[in-house]
Amino acid sequence: MSVIVDTYRKLKRQHPDRLVLFETGKVALFLCEDAEDVSRLLAEPISTQHVIGRPAVVFAQARLPEVLMRLTVFGRSLVGVRRKGGPNSRWVEFSLESPSDISKIEFAHKVAYGDALDEITNGRMETSWEWFAFPRLRTASDTDGDDGRTLRTLRESRLVLSRKAVATHVREMAAALLARGESAEDIFGVEAARHVKASATLFALTAKDQGDRDLFAQVIRRFFGGEYDTATTAAIAAELDSPRDDTPRDLVKSDAPGGVSVRGKKSRNLDS
Repeated sequence: MSVIVDTYRKLKRQHPDRLVLFETGKVALFLCEDAEDVSRLLAEPISTQHVIGRPAVVFAQARLPEVLMRLTVFGRSLVGVRRKGGPNSRWVEFSLESPSDISKIEFAHKVAYGDALDEITNGRMETSWEWFAFPRLRTASDTDGDDGRTLRTLRESRLVLSRKAVATHVREMAAALLARGESAEDIFGVEAARHVKASATLFALTAKDQGDRDLFAQVIRRFFGGEYDTATTAAIAAELDSPRDDTPRDLVKSDAPGGVSVRGKKSRNLDS
């Protein structure tokens, strides 16, 4: 077995849930099972000539940002490997800079928004798109596996609705959802319905625009009996208790029932 394939097998044992990306010269590549996975996801051709007959997907280094973005949109995490040293060079791991959460959401809207809207309109989610259609805030119960599919801060939640195309899509999907007669569980399934509830809670409480707050408050009332997601409200309150430098200044912590209030023309809390 060649050194590169041996390195691949070793890293897959260490990181079974990650794709192993090799950087070599002016190209980057995926091998074996990872190559087949990447080929299926990205419609990239498989070459069996590059590495002693093993399946490989090979692309120019210049395409790395695009490939990384597309794979993270599909929920794949990666570990990078490149050669280090002179004549006795060896393969060593390096950190891959993951695209920002907002960039992933924007890219996902570009490539998959139409399918998501069609599925909402038809009343049944067939593919996994709730993470970008209805972005939610990371909470205390989330694990590393949820990283990249949740928003880390209240500033990021504001950025989602500051991107014109994304904001338009999110509003359209919320409106299409409100037009359905089924329950949230019937449309999304139990787990994805919880995700939508968390997203609606986030935007109903923290969106800058009153119209957006009202729209998502409607989603909460229509599909969740007016009950806000407690993990999300706790995450909002935690950031407001210890605000970051980039926490939106118009969000405040209050002593009102529910604990979260939005300062604006109207003060809104969980019991309003």
